[in-house]
Amino acid sequence: MFKEGAKMRVKTEKKLISLAKPDLINRILKDKSETLNITESAVVEQVLVDNFLPKNSGARFIVENCLYSENGSVSKTLSALFSDNAAGTRGCWSSRYGNFLPLVMLAQGLSVHSEMMLTGEEHEYHHLCEQMDSVAKKFKLIYDNEEDSGIKYDLSKEVKASEYLLKELKNEPQFTRFVNIYRLLTDNWSYFKDWSITFRLLADMAALDSGMGNNAEDRMRLLEIIKDISDEWE
Repeated sequence: MFKEGAKMRVKTEKKLISLAKPDLINRILKDKSETLNITESAVVEQVLVDNFLPKNSGARFIVENCLYSENGSVSKTLSALFSDNAAGTRGCWSSRYGNFLPLVMLAQGLSVHSEMMLTGEEHEYHHLCEQMDSVAKKFKLIYDNEEDSGIKYDLSKEVKASEYLLKELKNEPQFTRFVNIYRLLTDNWSYFKDWSITFRLLADMAALDSGMGNNAEDRMRLLEIIKDISDEWE
């Protein structure tokens, strides 16, 4: 128990860097430090963090706690982003933001090389099946309400594909490949981009595929996408 007024020790770390323009940077640092009344080290940290992380506070929180925390990962970050977007504020069953396609395309690309195999015993499995069932039903509803014969013909293929993927997921989960579900959604994104269920399904898939994209290049790709799309969030 900390005594009143006691200060918690903040973990710090020293890092030696080489500068190409040390005099220029030192002069700027000194002025910035005096202006803000903080140390030069704090100025450097502030500049780096502000440059690397998203400006949006919600996106920044997810990056700090899910991507670059001690046990952070691409999987956890995507799942958190998709879950957050499922909590829509624009009406019944709506998603929060409509600009998530770059994130979904990244997840789709990473899933191509995934070695994940479902067993049907996973914590998220039954919820995943429920969301996929809702997607298949929505495809059927869209098909039934479509009057254009050409579009209706194309939709009939998607209805069959969604029903097949659902059946496979329920009966033979070990053969399910998430890339096929991602492609089904991205190929029909106009129907699904604003729907809460879409992002519940995506959140489950990202959480289950815990090994996706755990390297520096994929983390940086994800970070840049988050920074770009979150600039449009309120």
